[in-house]
Amino acid sequence: AGHGAPAGEEDKEAIDGNVRDMIQQVIGLLAYADPKTSPIASVFDESHRRIVADVVNSSILRAQGGEQTSSLEKLLLHLLVSHDTLRQLQGGRGEVLELRELIHPS
Repeated sequence: AGHGAPAGEEDKEAIDGNVRDMIQQVIGLLAYADPKTSPIASVFDESHRRIVADVVNSSILRAQGGEQTSSLEKLLLHLLVSHDTLRQLQGGRGEVLELRELIHPS
């Protein structure tokens, strides 16, 4: 980030740098015959895969001139917040909404 740049611009530059680093790391997997045993195999962890998916989705949405958060993601976030707020208003009573369980029931 350059000196004297507005705070929002510095944040954007930092995010762009992180995205660039992440993309380089993922592309680096192509250099290995067995990427899962490579020094950068951590990108296969579930948490890392979600981060990469979020970055890719945001980049696609931004490239198409849209917002970085899809309408479905916003709707799900509103659902989770609304449900949590309702539980708090009821003194913590009621079922905990587990989105993962709704999407992938056991």
